[in-house]
Amino acid sequence: QLRKERLEHSDLIFTDRSESYRGLPNKLKVGYSFATTAVNNVEWILKADDDMFVRLDVLNSYLSGSNLSSSTMTVVGRIKYEQPVVKRGKWAELHTYRSKHILSNGTAVYPPFPLGSAGHVVSRPVAKYVASSASNLSDYQGEDVSLGIWLDSVNLHVTFHRLDNRYHDVHGECERQDAFLVGHRLTPSRLEECWNIVQHDQSTF
Repeated sequence: QLRKERLEHSDLIFTDRSESYRGLPNKLKVGYSFATTAVNNVEWILKADDDMFVRLDVLNSYLSGSNLSSSTMTVVGRIKYEQPVVKRGKWAELHTYRSKHILSNGTAVYPPFPLGSAGHVVSRPVAKYVASSASNLSDYQGEDVSLGIWLDSVNLHVTFHRLDNRYHDVHGECERQDAFLVGHRLTPSRLEECWNIVQHDQSTF
């Protein structure tokens, strides 16, 4: 069914890795590599889960109306700061990660990273760096903290632009015109409804 989807719409790429949570960092590398090579003039790259709906019209308006630069190292999302390094449980790091960020109480924390469940947007330079350095970048417990750790090792200034909650609607209300990320856990039928809603909004604009 997925191969049929790709043949009909050319909207999927396949990797040689099985689908798993631990495989998300590598999946992000592959996605960034594809986006920066397949689209020469791409300025921004959005990552979102497949049970979310993205209002590209609202996102484009936000990016074009902000002071953000797509030509510098920029990450846009629900940025998390000083999150403790996970050592136990489902999300624990599988190999030793020695953070250089230590709080005054001795707690090791991750560098800034965009919360994975809320999606994120990166500028082309960020995606190019990850794609070109992929073989030298270790995979950590999730694609979100991995991105933060990868960028933390760059001797360049990285701007983390923190979005507030109003740009992410968690209740599935894609009718809102002030939120560009909608979901999680939207059903295929609801995703189709959201698509039709946006098409109607744009045709009546």
